[in-house]
Amino acid sequence: MTKNLRKAAEDAFIASISAGNTTMKAADAAGVDRVTVYRWLQVDPALLARFEDAKKCRMTILDDAMFATAVNGSAALQIFLACNWDPARYKNTQYVDAQIKPGGPVTRLSPSELARIAKGENVVKVLADRKDFKGDK
Repeated sequence: MTKNLRKAAEDAFIASISAGNTTMKAADAAGVDRVTVYRWLQVDPALLARFEDAKKCRMTILDDAMFATAVNGSAALQIFLACNWDPARYKNTQYVDAQIKPGGPVTRLSPSELARIAKGENVVKVLADRKDFKGDK
């Protein structure tokens, strides 16, 4: 493949990725095999950087599609987007930094402990209330 043909194939591949296509479809659009594309990406840092930027465009397309679907009434997608786009405002999880041994107390939560956590009670408080708790209360 000549240098000009390769450049044209690379440009077609990147344009196709930016348009939201998969790597396989983008390689087909560029007239090359996906294995060829992966080989190019391994040896050409500039092409790899263009590929990463193109994938960001593809994610923007996905974001827009998800937003449109959420606006049209998908409650589950509305919740998902709200929690991920503004987690400080729409927090639905608790983050606990803990070191847990296999078979330890956290791996054996009782149904009542799980219910307390599901109702929004702080995980650390639930664990601190256990008789076998060995941390700071």
